[in-house]
Amino acid sequence: ADGKLLEDFGTGRLATLDRDDEIVEVRLAGGSGFGDPLDRPVEMVQADLDQGYVGAEAAWTTYGCVLEAGGARIDAAASAAHRAKIKRDTTRA
Repeated sequence: ADGKLLEDFGTGRLATLDRDDEIVEVRLAGGSGFGDPLDRPVEMVQADLDQGYVGAEAAWTTYGCVLEAGGARIDAAASAAHRAKIKRDTTRA
């Protein structure tokens, strides 16, 4: 009632409310995915780019996609080569 945090449940724990004056704040992460972003099909990254879910910088830095001049379309062949280089460099580290 006073706004103080009584308990942080962290991740993967069940909370049970016993009274009608109890309040639970749920914070969910957004935009996370499953698996290596470099394995996301280029066509799906392109769809995300087209719909504004991903910007040009994220297409490059997160998904390893190379954009053609103008930044609207992904160059699939250049992206495959760039992704392979990232994976090679990462496995050496």
